[in-house]
Amino acid sequence: MKKVLFIFSLTAINVYAVNCLDMIQATLYNSANKYHLDSAYIENYGSDFSYYASMKYHYTENNLDSIVRCTNEKCSTIHQRTIEEKTEHSIKTTTYYDKQIIQEENYIIGKDSSFSYIYSPAISEQPEIDYTRISYLRHDTLFTEVWEQPENLLQKNASYFVTPDPNNENICIETSYELSSNPTYKVISPTENGFVISLKDSEEKVFYTLVKSNSSTTILRKKRPIFSAEKTKAFDILGRPAKNKHIVKVKK
Repeated sequence: MKKVLFIFSLTAINVYAVNCLDMIQATLYNSANKYHLDSAYIENYGSDFSYYASMKYHYTENNLDSIVRCTNEKCSTIHQRTIEEKTEHSIKTTTYYDKQIIQEENYIIGKDSSFSYIYSPAISEQPEIDYTRISYLRHDTLFTEVWEQPENLLQKNASYFVTPDPNNENICIETSYELSSNPTYKVISPTENGFVISLKDSEEKVFYTLVKSNSSTTILRKKRPIFSAEKTKAFDILGRPAKNKHIVKVKK
């Protein structure tokens, strides 16, 4: 009997024995795998200060329907939602901020690849593509290319790849093709119902949970110095203040 219990215990542990490759597969396309982006604790930067914000992602039938963002005990809802469409060969998700389309992603089933169109903030009734992102998994490495689209011309803006650390499968190394860029180290750790990604030498954390799990991860927020921010900030899709023009406007 003890031996049987021991085997069952090992099985339970192995269910959540995630590593870098699991993270890569989950982030390539979440719904095609078994994990959802559940919550995040992200550092934000100003001209002479920094602060942390927590993000909680809410889903309806596996589709994102809103994000709650909290800073210094003040919370606001980001009305961002996704709609999923499946065919025999692909899975397409369309992301909206309020009623404006901000991203279309197409995941190619069986090819471990996706391409996305990211739209500019609406300046007219007709949405315009700002840039295109192409991602593909080859063996254990995720390659990503970003192509800007100025005046209907494609121009590569950035390219990088993510691969497991050869000495530790629970660490992912994200490296830009630009030689001047320093690699980013992401540590993957199992949780009760998924896994968490932590940036090395940072308090930032991103939580993933099993898609069908009814439980959720609670983010503990630390007290930060009160800061004065503008009423309108520029954020990327994860809620991080954007450093370039590829942004989503979120009113606090």
